[in-house]
Amino acid sequence: MEEPIVILIQLALWVVFGIACAAVANTRGRNPVGWFFIGIIGGCFALAVLFVIPDLKKETALRERETQRRRRLEEELMQERSKNQAFRGHATERLDNHDEALGIDTRSAAPGLRAPPPPPKQIDEGMPAQGWYHVNAAQESMGPFSVAQIRESLQAGRIVRETLVWHESMSDWKPLHESLLAPLLS
Repeated sequence: MEEPIVILIQLALWVVFGIACAAVANTRGRNPVGWFFIGIIGGCFALAVLFVIPDLKKETALRERETQRRRRLEEELMQERSKNQAFRGHATERLDNHDEALGIDTRSAAPGLRAPPPPPKQIDEGMPAQGWYHVNAAQESMGPFSVAQIRESLQAGRIVRETLVWHESMSDWKPLHESLLAPLLS
């Protein structure tokens, strides 16, 4: 008579461990059905393993937060670059208009300020020879550069065909191979 009671108690323990494993697995982002059967077979060991393995729900939530944060920072960076570029163009235009109205050149007259490069000239490939910018590995705008300097950077491997480039003649940043500088790649 004692044997059926022992078997019933043993079956009850298996079911309890199965249910416990399924409940814990569900809260940790794991498959509760699979862990129910693992709990029946493994008992308390399966339950201990569940507490040791990583919580998938927390990892997924953390990954999503990091992705959203990275997207937000990239958007903020692009907005700041756009504002900076617009402000730079606006300020330069106003200063040039001011200089023209007064008939002076404040850029070359101010000590310590770098003189502007000569106005862009068209070269054989049909691209402006001066005033090119590119994005470096730290996602910072670098420049202005001449076409010759861009060509040197390409040959030295500092920039590649996917490097973003910009010139005032362009509406937005483009990969080098999609810009007017594409002939430099051949």
